Amino acid sequence: MKLAERLKKRVEAALEGVERVVPRGVLPPMFGLHKKEKVGPVPKGGDEGVGTVNGGGKTKDRAEKKKEKAEKREKKAEKRKKRAEKKKDKAEKEGGPPPKIGGAGAAILKMEDDAATRVRRDAVKAAMQHAWKGYSDHAFGADEVQPSSGSAINNWGGMGNTLVDSLDTLWIMGMKDEFWKCRDWVRDKLAYNISKPMSTFETTIRSLGGLLAAYDWSGDKVFLDKAIDLGDRLLYTFGEGGLPKGQSLLRKETASNAGWLNGQLVLAEIGTLQVEFRYLAAASGNKSYAERSEKVFHIMNEIKPKDGLYPTRVSVRNGKVKFSNSEISFGAMGDSFYEYMLKIWLQGGQKESMYRTMYDESMDGMVNQLIQKSTPGGLTYIAERNANRIIHKMDHLACFMGGLLALGAYTDPGGLESERAQRDLQLAKDITYTCYQMYKRMPSGIAPEAITFSAGRDFDASNARYYILRPETVESFFILNQLTGDPIYREWGWEIFQSIEKHCRTEIAYSGLRDVTQAKPTQDHKMESFFLAETLKYLYLLFDPDTPVDVLKKHVFNTEAHPLRRFDQLPDLKPKR
Repeated sequence: MKLAERLKKRVEAALEGVERVVPRGVLPPMFGLHKKEKVGPVPKGGDEGVGTVNGGGKTKDRAEKKKEKAEKREKKAEKRKKRAEKKKDKAEKEGGPPPKIGGAGAAILKMEDDAATRVRRDAVKAAMQHAWKGYSDHAFGADEVQPSSGSAINNWGGMGNTLVDSLDTLWIMGMKDEFWKCRDWVRDKLAYNISKPMSTFETTIRSLGGLLAAYDWSGDKVFLDKAIDLGDRLLYTFGEGGLPKGQSLLRKETASNAGWLNGQLVLAEIGTLQVEFRYLAAASGNKSYAERSEKVFHIMNEIKPKDGLYPTRVSVRNGKVKFSNSEISFGAMGDSFYEYMLKIWLQGGQKESMYRTMYDESMDGMVNQLIQKSTPGGLTYIAERNANRIIHKMDHLACFMGGLLALGAYTDPGGLESERAQRDLQLAKDITYTCYQMYKRMPSGIAPEAITFSAGRDFDASNARYYILRPETVESFFILNQLTGDPIYREWGWEIFQSIEKHCRTEIAYSGLRDVTQAKPTQDHKMESFFLAETLKYLYLLFDPDTPVDVLKKHVFNTEAHPLRRFDQLPDLKPKR
């Protein structure tokens, strides 16, 4: 008997006598369960009664009684279904996710969900294979491929940005031949003799993070050697006041700040290097990587605001560090600083209390000052603030907060059942539901870069109506699904993936979109490396019930979705090859 047939029989046996509605797309087509139907073995016997023998006798009476009982069960099931639908409609109107199904029903749904998601997982892998083939055929070793023309683009100095950023995605998806081909390119071709200014932040999270994750998963020393070379060059960015400058001239081993910042530093950029440099220190034995990067958080802790909300710009004058604006954001320029508060603490085995304390204080400040509800739908969102003025806007970037809050709740020192953890877990679900609605309510099924909220309208797309293949919403889906087991996040993720396939796929790869408020948006002819490094990886992991990735006990993701083992999971880091 074929595997699909055996699996179908198992599902049918588990659901014998149960009437339900199975939405299209929840089960793969091989099950044939895509309509309202009585699930169970096909009755045997003649035409005169269920289970009859020649249509008569006590057997027929028993059959009629069974039929009556079955009809009663069906009526009860129909009532239960109607009550569940009413609860779902009420939850959606109030802005919260539909209610979860518990008990034996949850186990049955999980069986179905796991079977279905393996099919969906393979569909995401096929998308990665399509994108990778386009890059490999047209621009292998270049920073990016132009997804419409196939042109090779070196807008990151020619350091193989897409290739290095995608290494662990290839490994996790089982694309090992492609991975080892990339390893050879890294060994033989990758060089950091780049004289143009490169973003310290982007180079660290994409390139250094990519190399370290490739090393952590494969154990191949080639990746560690290249990471050490790059890390040494980036160390030169740490200068006056102990804070890193925004741009690195990798070839000259010098650093500067971008002209548009007028000498200022961006909060997210100085506070999103530590997970990478700390891992590099552990893998190489060179403690200076950790010490230099950790100093940033010690400095910020010394000048932290009372409410735990840090302005997005910092300046250093005469060795003194101070904030240079009054803007607060969990989106652009602020986001990953708060992310790394928690992740540094997790990476170190939950022992370095300063980082967790900073995180908890910041979450309290966010809850007390920035959390808002829309009207009429009651959608939860994180507003921004400038001085004392609340700005009712939320970036797509801020959608990572759903996953972060859930992770913080499940690792709360007071326990998951503590008041704070329960507050943050509910907030995580509510924010993630809003982020799902950012996709659901757009004519294209794709979210814009940012949304603005106004009374009586819930939200509208801001002037930034474009989509650059961002990952933050599906990141939160993955984390919440892995932590809570709620299958609704897989359903939402599948909807988003289908919209990406519909609007973003090209003959060569995938493209961003210019205006998601259009039913048929125009493509922008650009594929960011993080689409392969983050968006497709998080979707794959969301649909992979067999993944070795464990966000609760084993791995910490850097902000570019490169999973690294935590320090308590690293008995040794000796190369395997």
